[in-house]
Amino acid sequence: MRRLFRIETLFALGKWAVSLALAFFLTSLGSLIIADLPQVERPPRVEEFVDAEAAARLDAELSALGERIEALSTAAETGQLNLEAAEADSAAERETFAAWIQARRATGDGVPEEDVVVRTRRLEEVRRTERQVRADLDAARGALREAQERTGDVTRDRAALLTAAEAPYQRALFLRQARVFGLRLALTLPLLVVGLWAVAKRRNSPRWPLWRGFVLFAAFAFFVELVPYLPSYGGYIHYGVGVVMTLVLGAWLVRAARRHRERRAEIVERSEAERRQAIHYDEAVVKAEKGTCPSCDNTLRTTDGAPVNFCIHCGLKLYEPCPQCGTRRLVFFPFCMSCGTHVGPEEARAAISDARK
Repeated sequence: MRRLFRIETLFALGKWAVSLALAFFLTSLGSLIIADLPQVERPPRVEEFVDAEAAARLDAELSALGERIEALSTAAETGQLNLEAAEADSAAERETFAAWIQARRATGDGVPEEDVVVRTRRLEEVRRTERQVRADLDAARGALREAQERTGDVTRDRAALLTAAEAPYQRALFLRQARVFGLRLALTLPLLVVGLWAVAKRRNSPRWPLWRGFVLFAAFAFFVELVPYLPSYGGYIHYGVGVVMTLVLGAWLVRAARRHRERRAEIVERSEAERRQAIHYDEAVVKAEKGTCPSCDNTLRTTDGAPVNFCIHCGLKLYEPCPQCGTRRLVFFPFCMSCGTHVGPEEARAAISDARK
């Protein structure tokens, strides 16, 4: 019996391995399909909702202003260098003129008026050149400031166009996300429906391990691959869907518990032979070893160490003596563990009749 149980356990583990393997490969394939769904449609860009004519005009102005700012920056740098050179020339000319005057006075030589006029004119020309260079530099800097201020204004106008395009862009983005979510829903919801149908109708099927793998895949596809992509709206949809799913699941559990109690009550009303015949052999053996009734799932109880032959909750007979050797045996065993006698339905009924007599 232990060896049979070990073999059955291996078979059960093998069936679970098949279910998990099928679920893994289906889930991997489904994940690839779900991940590729957004590629069926190009995502929108905010630039597509900007006033194209106004944007082109502002971009052209920005480009021209950029070139002008670059040219004015170069001119300002050059003007600064020219101003420094002119200032140096002016300072050198003033020093030369002052030194010439002092030298003439120190030697007592007379200073011809013509020479003074010539040198004064030369100094004035150098100063005029310095003033002109300074004026040109100030003009270049002023034009550069104006160009930079205009660039700021145009940049703000361009940003205003993007701001105005944000609302239609968000709507288009939401519609695309809704369409992609609809595709995901169209793929995963039928899988979930088929999975629920399989749980309800195919649990006792010989191919249940395969169906179980499909059910695991359908649950993963719906709750992992779909639910996180629900539109959020600040969390309202996520929490709302959670509330609805919780209510649906709670209502289903309440109905399932009520149906389970009704089925148990109906089973108790059946004859003992009918109830025992409806219980699967492996299930009966496992539950009996765990100390629970195979019919009503209640714990088997006894008092004062008396042997438990009947369930005190539903009255199902669990143990009886072997009709051949009298050894106490589980009624679901087809053979006696002591003498090996095969106990079929007729022998079991005869043993029950003899025990009552």
